[in-house]
Amino acid sequence: LCLQLTLALPMRFFVARKTVGDEYGLPKVAVAAVLVGSAAFCAMPDISLATVLGVTSSICASMIIYILPAIVDLKINLPGKARKAGSVLSLLVGIFILFAGLAANLMGVAVGS
Repeated sequence: LCLQLTLALPMRFFVARKTVGDEYGLPKVAVAAVLVGSAAFCAMPDISLATVLGVTSSICASMIIYILPAIVDLKINLPGKARKAGSVLSLLVGIFILFAGLAANLMGVAVGS
């Protein structure tokens, strides 16, 4: 996995490299090196695949289903108190699910270990 991240991911980091590099005026090589190095560093620990997928799923699912829609709805500021209250509730539930799912996966509760 570490070898795959080191050799294959620089091509996938194009968008991040372009965004961060252009925004802050950093050289492409430095941004790519930091991205690849951080990905390789995160891949080094001996963690089970079930835990990795559980952590990824808990973060991504809560962000996509609860947190991001609530943030967008609050940001565009459409009228209606019930709508805003629902968005705030969705945001709070999403944050709870994110941290509870993350903690459960890291403690091994959710993966059955």
